[in-house]
Amino acid sequence: MFVAEHKKAGSARSCLAPEYASETGRTRQRGSRHADTHSAAGGKVDGVPRKTKAIADEESAIDAARRELELAVRMKLRIVFSSSRVQSLKLARHAGAGASQLVALAEIARHPGMRISEFAHLRSIKNSTASNLLDKLEHRGWVRRERNGPDQRVVRLYATAEGEKILDRSPVPARGVVTSALGLIPEDTLAALDRSLGELIANLEMIHGDGALTSVKDL
Repeated sequence: MFVAEHKKAGSARSCLAPEYASETGRTRQRGSRHADTHSAAGGKVDGVPRKTKAIADEESAIDAARRELELAVRMKLRIVFSSSRVQSLKLARHAGAGASQLVALAEIARHPGMRISEFAHLRSIKNSTASNLLDKLEHRGWVRRERNGPDQRVVRLYATAEGEKILDRSPVPARGVVTSALGLIPEDTLAALDRSLGELIANLEMIHGDGALTSVKDL
């Protein structure tokens, strides 16, 4: 009797085997599709999670664009500095003096009678630096100082006839080329440039340390 019952159970399982196998196969297929979907959404590419790699690629592209922009700015600043050096070389060959002296002479010729403090402000230098520069111009005979006023304490600056001749024979404008170029820029663009350069200088001062650029500002 026990043998008969065992045979009946085995026969029942045999009858259910195809259906059981089919259901098991469908379950495995669903699991496989779920695994494929999960792999596609959050799997790995070359050992790196897809989402992480996409972010890394985007950040890499942003970094590359930033480097190209910084390179473009450095090249433009280099052109500005080079233009000043080219003018300095031309003026030095012509008059045997530095460009700073000839540019200062030109400023005095354009503003006859101005005070030393006004000259220093115009050249963006300290009064002591302006006095040293004026000493060199006066020694060459290009500039004279006159004392005016009741107490003779006010010193006025004038270009001499010799100084005027030097400017007339100059092969390039004695006015700074950067100053001339800035004069052609619209005011709103000039204001934006001033803000941007202010940020650049602030970063330079932070890198060099407080006061490290003080002497540079007098150049």
